[in-house]
Amino acid sequence: MARIPTLTRDQAPETFLQAFDHETAESDWLVESDPGSVMIYNPEMRRRANHLVGYFREVTDLPHKLQELAMPITAHHMDCQYIWYAHSVKGRQ
Repeated sequence: MARIPTLTRDQAPETFLQAFDHETAESDWLVESDPGSVMIYNPEMRRRANHLVGYFREVTDLPHKLQELAMPITAHHMDCQYIWYAHSVKGRQ
């Protein structure tokens, strides 16, 4: 299966530049290679999704250990290999 090419700032539409800059500022304006990287094609969607992820990780009462356990279980159930490999070690601990 072909992968989507990495979007660079000069390829981003003018209307997305502010969101693109916000989403890539922490990584020195590089798009990280993870499942969320495809969302950089719509940086506003990525910003909103990251806000939701931040809520689940920081605001909820679910302990971090249970979060790390829930991620590989859900990834296995949903057949999401990237998340499985990214979180299975912490989930086992």
